[in-house]
Amino acid sequence: ERNAEAKFEEGIAKLDAFSPWASLTNAFRPNYVNTRRVQLCSSDGKQTFNIDISYPKNPSPVAPANQLSYGVVIADAQTNEQLANFDNITTTLDPTDHVLTQLDSKRLIANVVLPSSVHSEYITVFSDEHRVRFKIPQPEFLHGGLTEATGSVMTPMPCKISQVLVKPGQKVEQGAPLVVLEAMKMEHLIKSPFDGVIGEVIYRVGDMVGENKPLVKFEEAES
Repeated sequence: ERNAEAKFEEGIAKLDAFSPWASLTNAFRPNYVNTRRVQLCSSDGKQTFNIDISYPKNPSPVAPANQLSYGVVIADAQTNEQLANFDNITTTLDPTDHVLTQLDSKRLIANVVLPSSVHSEYITVFSDEHRVRFKIPQPEFLHGGLTEATGSVMTPMPCKISQVLVKPGQKVEQGAPLVVLEAMKMEHLIKSPFDGVIGEVIYRVGDMVGENKPLVKFEEAES
C-alpha cells in the first residue's frame, strides 16, 4: 500500500502545472485529502515556487461560507527543496474584501490584488508590514512558443479570437502582446517570440480557429 501511495504522489509531481487535471489531483479518491498545486515566481523571474495546498477530507459543516481551512507546503520548483510547511491555516474574506489569515499563532490581514486583465501577469499582496509581488508563470505557448520556421505564430489549441492587438506593418518587440484567444472558458494572451514587423494578421475578432493554425505572420528580415 505504501508503494502504491508513493507512486501516486510521484505521478502528481509530474503533472503539467497548466493541466486542468492538476488543479484537483485527488478529487476522485473518496476520503482522501485533496491537494492542489499552483506555481508562482518572484517578480524578477529568478525563482519559481511550487505551492501545494491541501484541503481537509472532512471540512467542518459549521464553518462560515467565506472561511477556508487548508495546509500549505512551499518548495523550490527547480530543486524541490521544501522551504516552508504550514499544517493548519484558516482564511476568511471579510465584508471589506480584506483577507484575514490565521497562520499558527499569527494573524495576518492583507489586501490581494489579482490580475486586472489577461494582459497582467502579477499578483500583489499588501499587508501592514510588507508589499509582495508575484508573477504568474505562463505556459510556453503564451510566449509565442509555437512558431514555424517561416515566422508564423501558431494557435496552441482550438480557440476563438477575442482580441487582435497588432496590425500589418507594426513593429513589435519580443514579448509584445499579439492576440488574445478564448479557449476552455479562459482567455490566453499570445506574445511575440522575437522582435519583428507584422506582415499579416490572419483572423478577425470572433473567428473560430483550429489547432496549429497561423495567427500572425512576420515580414521576412532583411539580409
